[in-house]
Amino acid sequence: MEWKPLIYLVEDEPDIREIESVAMKRNGFAYEAFGNGESFLGRVQERTPDLVLLDIRLPGQSGLEVLRILRDNEETRRVPVLMVTALSSDTDVMQGLDLGADDYITKPFNILVLVSRIKALLRRTLPEEEHAKIRSGAIVLDLDAMTCEYAGEEVRLATKEFELLRVLVENVGKVLSRDVLMDRVWDTDYIGSTRTLDMHINHVRKKLGPEGARIQTVWGKGYKLV
Repeated sequence: MEWKPLIYLVEDEPDIREIESVAMKRNGFAYEAFGNGESFLGRVQERTPDLVLLDIRLPGQSGLEVLRILRDNEETRRVPVLMVTALSSDTDVMQGLDLGADDYITKPFNILVLVSRIKALLRRTLPEEEHAKIRSGAIVLDLDAMTCEYAGEEVRLATKEFELLRVLVENVGKVLSRDVLMDRVWDTDYIGSTRTLDMHINHVRKKLGPEGARIQTVWGKGYKLV
């Protein structure tokens, strides 16, 4: 039987929730929709989804509070979470990534981009077979599952963090300008400043521990992995 992933949509705006629901139907995903964090968390106790699409600005418990609960629970710790955030909420994005969100998308979003992000995250949950991998020192990246290992231990990276590290690993020793990194990692319709790039670089460094020092800042030019 073909696998039909179950996705929980947590969104308080009815119009956006309807758009998300239509996208799920058209792409063959099973789904359930919730207007607040409380009802969602209650349902999670009954059945664990394969992915959660989580709005940050929810009534009552915020999306960040809901995310913290998911990551503190052994049953839901590894469920992929795609955050939905307002366009200018860099602080929310940073907090979400710190709490273990896997990716984020900004409102208003393109449906095709949303579905693409969802499919990318779902690939992480598939059984490992012949996955393509690249290595640099103690860093090992699984390009199919989009997972990272450092010295044999898994390093949980959000999607953009993984893509950023991948570009650096594929160009080890080369200085990559901010414009090049923004172009390769972020969507062409991304609107934001290079502050977002700096934020993600800092997150990757922190998560890699001592190996993070290999990502060097080349002042006035960009970054490189040594």
